Amino acid sequence: MSININNNLNQISTESNIFNGANKANTKKTAQKNVSSNSGSQTIVTISKESRESYRKQVQEIGTQKMTYEDVIKTRSSIKEASKSIQVDYNYQLAKEAGILKEQRENGSAYSVSNKAEDYVKAYANLYDQIVKGYKDGTIERYVEDKNSETGYRKLTMEEELNKLDEAYQKASELADIFAENAKKAAPAFRDMAEKMSKINSSIANSYKKQAQTDDIPNNIGQKMITVAQKWKDVYNISGSKTSSMESIVSIIKNTLYISKRS
Repeated sequence: MSININNNLNQISTESNIFNGANKANTKKTAQKNVSSNSGSQTIVTISKESRESYRKQVQEIGTQKMTYEDVIKTRSSIKEASKSIQVDYNYQLAKEAGILKEQRENGSAYSVSNKAEDYVKAYANLYDQIVKGYKDGTIERYVEDKNSETGYRKLTMEEELNKLDEAYQKASELADIFAENAKKAAPAFRDMAEKMSKINSSIANSYKKQAQTDDIPNNIGQKMITVAQKWKDVYNISGSKTSSMESIVSIIKNTLYISKRS
């Protein structure tokens, strides 16, 4: 299964912090929808209004109708499966995982576009590995509504889950491209501000100078994120080890996501 890039990129704000801002917006929306979370995998559980009404009616029917033991067990099983209907927002999960990796970097060091791209590749690898292992050992069991099923639900397959992760990663790569492009467009304005502030506040001036530096931003960073993630996945699907597969592409990450500094 490969990851494809959608050429129709969404238009978003040209602020220099757009990559972070977009992910924070997704996090806020997800938090508002959240009913409860699994403390282990941090998955977001959402049950639709229609589903809740269906459960209520089923429970009422147990008390108003004469049901056999088999009927009670079947209804109880149906409700149990319905309660496991889980929708994981992988846009949120990727942003969260990348945020954790960012915090593990050295404090005080500049956090570049390349750093963020690398963290998203590793975040993708972590979540991909969690899904594969979860379905293999049975710790992941998720359901979606299915009108053709007797219970109204069916289990998600591992492939469907991985597709959802790929879609979220593709969006993240698109945002990286937009952020990089906007950073380059904003660079002249930051240079002007740095020059104006140099005589007033050297600390603020230096901050503007850093934001005006764009020579370390690789071209087509989003496409390169896709390429690196695909290379990692190819190795992982053979080795089955997240750690060894990541170690095998360290040089690819450095050569693809970073611009080497020449003296």
